[in-house]
Amino acid sequence: MASHPPPPAFLRLAAHPLRWRLLTELALSDQRVRDLVALTAEPQNLVSYHLRLLREAGLLATTRSTFDGRDTYYHLHLDRCAQSLTHAAVTLHPALLAPAALAPPPHPLTAPPTATASHTGTLPTPPPTAGTTHAGALPTPPPTATAGDLPAPPPAATPSHAAARSAATSGHADSRVPMDTSPRPTPHSPTRSHAGPRRSFAGSGDVPRAASPQRTRVLFVCTGNSARSPIAEALLRHRSGGRVEVVSAGSHPRSAGLHPHAVRVLRDQYGIDVAASRPRHWDTFADHRFDYVISLCDRARETCPTFPGEPRRAHWSLPEPTDYPGHLRTAAGIDTRIRHLLPLLEEVQP
Repeated sequence: MASHPPPPAFLRLAAHPLRWRLLTELALSDQRVRDLVALTAEPQNLVSYHLRLLREAGLLATTRSTFDGRDTYYHLHLDRCAQSLTHAAVTLHPALLAPAALAPPPHPLTAPPTATASHTGTLPTPPPTAGTTHAGALPTPPPTATAGDLPAPPPAATPSHAAARSAATSGHADSRVPMDTSPRPTPHSPTRSHAGPRRSFAGSGDVPRAASPQRTRVLFVCTGNSARSPIAEALLRHRSGGRVEVVSAGSHPRSAGLHPHAVRVLRDQYGIDVAASRPRHWDTFADHRFDYVISLCDRARETCPTFPGEPRRAHWSLPEPTDYPGHLRTAAGIDTRIRHLLPLLEEVQP
């Protein structure tokens, strides 16, 4: 009797209900173990066990928190998941690997190849990101048999679960930001109708434009608003072709302005000029409504204020770059995350 190969390792890993729940949570945001314990309502030793299996399979990376060195953030390699799913599909039948001619059309929020940034030229190819462990483009994945036969999980204990974190208090708006009082309904968050009007704002360094109630609104935050968050702001505006209304801010804006390495990387590698931009305090947007608020440093995640309208929150645990190669890696990692963010922003569109 002929033997049949086992299912691909990724399918065996993802088929477990708790592991699938962990994957879905990490697909949206980097998380600590205690965050995942609270989200899944499962014992910490069981969550840690399944995280270890996912990490050993090459699907997760970890970074030590820069806010509290005792914490570790887990990050899901979405590109590697896509590669594993493609391998599983081809293993089932070669016809499931569609030729390029049959590939789906570009995502609606993704700018066409000939698009230019709102204030720059055409986007060149980003730099290679080999060697990144937490954000950039991923190296060739290991064979899908790395998971092997899975060991039995530890006995489930019943420790108390972490409570959800409450956000910090918000500040005051800056009068420099042009306002628009046109409300916009948001289907994914029906409770927003009581939160007041949405505000329109111009991007960092952009000429203020008329309010567009149809555009999804995103705020990126970090501490100094001098490197990570302005890079994310510029790349999302560029990649979306201006169809996303995006700004960035920080808890302690850098008085010296944007980091020169961040300005150089955006100009030389992506054709985006942000030299005229200045760091801003997040109190500037205290009364603005956003669809997404995304923190890019661990300290900002802990101190970020609340914003009206119950925006979706996400965290990208990225260490602060110092030298030029570090800024190159950070920008490439952010660019990869922006690509993964665009389909989620499409869900917010009315």
